[in-house]
Parts: sequence; C-alpha cells; structure tokens
Amino acid sequence: MHDSNSVTRFKYPIPLCDGLETPLLSHRDTLLCCRTHQAAFQLDGRVDFAVGAHHNNVILRSISGAWAGILTLHHNPRKHLISWDLSKDEAAQIPSACQLVAISTGYAIEGEGACDMDEWDYTERPRASKGSKYEFYNMLWVEWKDGIAYRKGCGRVMKKAWEEEEREWIDLVLG
Repeated sequence: MHDSNSVTRFKYPIPLCDGLETPLLSHRDTLLCCRTHQAAFQLDGRVDFAVGAHHNNVILRSISGAWAGILTLHHNPRKHLISWDLSKDEAAQIPSACQLVAISTGYAIEGEGACDMDEWDYTERPRASKGSKYEFYNMLWVEWKDGIAYRKGCGRVMKKAWEEEEREWIDLVLG
C-alpha cells in the first residue's frame, strides 16, 4: 500500500512529494542535451492549401531545390516567409535557409489509409510502392542564443533527403 492510496497494493511504490517542500531547480534542469546532426535546408513558403495544409507549414527543400519534407513554424506566422506578401526590402531580410537538427527517426507505411502527417497528401512528395516504408527524420528548426538552441519549428525530412545533405555533428543544448 501507499500513503496516497490505501486501497491498491503496489509492488514497488513510488515515493511522492508531500507538497510542502519546494523542489530545488537549477538552470540546467530546464535544458535537454544530446549529440546529433545538423544540416541546412531551404524554406519554401508556397504551400498548396487544397491538400488541407496547416497555415504555419512550409515546405523544406534540399540545397539543390528538391522536395525534402515539411516544417511547422511555432512562433513566426507563415505569411512572413512568402515574398509576394512583402515589399522587396522585407523579402530580402527573410532567411531562405534554415539549420535543422535531427531528434529522432520514424516511418509510415505507404498506401495505408489516413495518415496524420501534414506532408502525406502533397503531390510533390516522392512516393514508394504501396506497403513500403516512408522513412523520415523528425527535425527541429532552432535558433541559438548563448550556446542554447531554442525551437522555432518542427517537422520531418525524408530519410534519403537528410542523408544526401552535408551534415555535421553538434552538441545540442535545447532550452
């Protein structure tokens, strides 16, 4: 039995805080650290909303311009990446490339019903045969402040596109 639940028997009860103590947190307790790869990709603000795209999505392209994946922006409205909404001076200040860091890998099966992935219905996304794997890397677009990376967006890049780009190992400290 546990103090918080006298009815259930636990094989290994977990000690709980009594709520009277204030936990001691350091600055490092709010950071996540790992070693990963980073690579540069191009941002393309042209999104076909006919496929039900989210308004903060942008297409990711390889440095050579090939379709690579999709990115969902968190803090910057997507419209600021579209040059036809801006003056020439404003458009010139928009970054056309972004540094992405890999955080995990994943896959989905081609041709399997409704997939809850924003890029799934884009006609430009390269397809494989039905039943094969669509493999990808989950990414973060980060900006750096005092050696700490802060997330600007997250998305996916096709495995093949990621592995064809020049990557470098980095020590990521995510705030």
